[in-house]
Amino acid sequence: ASVSVLIDRLCRDGYAERIVHPADRRSVGIVPTDYSDTDVRGTLHRMHEQMMDAVGTLSEAERVAVAKFLKAMIRSVEIEDEPSQPSRGKSQMAESTASSR
Repeated sequence: ASVSVLIDRLCRDGYAERIVHPADRRSVGIVPTDYSDTDVRGTLHRMHEQMMDAVGTLSEAERVAVAKFLKAMIRSVEIEDEPSQPSRGKSQMAESTASSR
């Protein structure tokens, strides 16, 4: 129900249109309008300019520090290739290895 309300608002405000599915007349598709594309691009352009203005106020050393911080934050939330194992202390791992021999 909440998705229908959201789509109704997007259509009402000119950001999206409902279209009949070409192969299945019972289905309805939702497509963005040219107006929504123009509006979003305008908003993103202004945001990008403001971000660049903020970067312009930083010294070289501050930019390096911010980049280092952001890279560390990205690494902290990256998904690992393998599922993580519960943290085990060295003594627990030694015991486990010894008992499996």
